[in-house]
Amino acid sequence: VNPAVVPGVQIQDAGLVEFSDGVDIDRAKGGCFVGGGHTYCVAPILYSGALHTGLGNTPTFGSYDYFAVGVDCCSCPNQDFRCGEWKNPLANGGIRSLDFRSRPFFRLA
Repeated sequence: VNPAVVPGVQIQDAGLVEFSDGVDIDRAKGGCFVGGGHTYCVAPILYSGALHTGLGNTPTFGSYDYFAVGVDCCSCPNQDFRCGEWKNPLANGGIRSLDFRSRPFFRLA
């Protein structure tokens, strides 16, 4: 999947996603929320780790649809997303987060 051209709605029933070569996490655009003694971290997943297409530096379909998420693996404000395999050059995919209790906090991040 190339996040620059495939909107998330096209694969919203996927449980496992393999990304195209050149897709990375944009750690500089991460977000966070602190609540309940935890820090909830999010960072967009983009082609080349940066936006290259679309009007005004947005994806061609107009939204950020793919995010890496984690708990207690960044600081606020989130400029240092370090969740999961963020530093592994061989990691090229992800699984849908099934952590329904954390999902509202990821949305706040």
